[in-house]
Amino acid sequence: MTPPVARRFAVVGLAFGFVLTSSAVAHAADPPPVAVVRQPDADAVMVEVANRTQAELSASGFGAIMKDCARPAPDCLSLIAVETQVRLASVATFRDGAETVTEVRVTGNARSPVVRRVSIPQAAGGVDEAPVLAIRAVELVRATLLQSEAAASAAAVPVAPAVDTARSGEPPPAVTAAVGWSIGGGGALLESAHGFSAAYALLLRAGYRGENGLSGALVVAGPGFTFDQSTSSGAVRIRQELVAVELAYSFRRSAPIQPRLALGVGAHHVEVRPNDGTLPTEASAFTVLASAGAGVLAIMGKYVALFFDAQAIFTEPDADDLLRGGARMRLGSPSLLMSLGIQRTF
Repeated sequence: MTPPVARRFAVVGLAFGFVLTSSAVAHAADPPPVAVVRQPDADAVMVEVANRTQAELSASGFGAIMKDCARPAPDCLSLIAVETQVRLASVATFRDGAETVTEVRVTGNARSPVVRRVSIPQAAGGVDEAPVLAIRAVELVRATLLQSEAAASAAAVPVAPAVDTARSGEPPPAVTAAVGWSIGGGGALLESAHGFSAAYALLLRAGYRGENGLSGALVVAGPGFTFDQSTSSGAVRIRQELVAVELAYSFRRSAPIQPRLALGVGAHHVEVRPNDGTLPTEASAFTVLASAGAGVLAIMGKYVALFFDAQAIFTEPDADDLLRGGARMRLGSPSLLMSLGIQRTF
């Protein structure tokens, strides 16, 4: 073989070897697929950010797939993390109060989960902010994957999930919003501003909460018993019940503690009985009620949450009296209803 021909074969051989080596390295360094969470019912900017994020990831060599999800973005990220059996990165950009949040999770394949979360104040740029948010999401995906690789190669000791925030923020819980049908129970205290003393009762509530934070519930409290009341005709025992339909709105739905405001309408029943068991001439009264108040929902797990509510109860007519032997006892409007319990979402 002549030297020129030998040199050609050597060059071809080196090139072929370089291609094989490069392919092997590239294959070994192939990043995991990235699931981009998109909420079709979100505002136009967030939908555009999701579309651009997928496009930027695909252009950068990632296997980007779009995951349309009707639930809040943190819930979707949690569900993806639970369901996946292979190494997978997931990314979502969403509104959280007055901030815009980008969150990335890398889970699966027996590796320690890594979470990075960046929050910035909402901009007033409209759709013009979408490219900037998409690029920030891609860079956060890269940084999270690097952190995941470092955590996997550092040691076999599990590494706690890390959270990266541009502003002060708590690490998100595994599931941050109880969306769907729920039923719960607990105790209630009904205290009159003037009139009867405090009544202690059981409370049941059942309803539905949507992805947008609006919820509706049926609330039943009773029987509520008070301590014996002294009147001019002797001691009496008082029992109260109420039922109301409630409409509420929750704030900070991606946080473990979620405040809410509620309004309701319903009916209130009071019954007076003397201690000797005899029935008075006029022993009970029904009134229409309206309620307004606030509360919190504390997320305890994927389906379980604690609730606490404090509401003002207004009855109509306001001056209903119960008469017994000339004794006049006012129902007491407004009253304060406080409830504490646990609920399960299905």
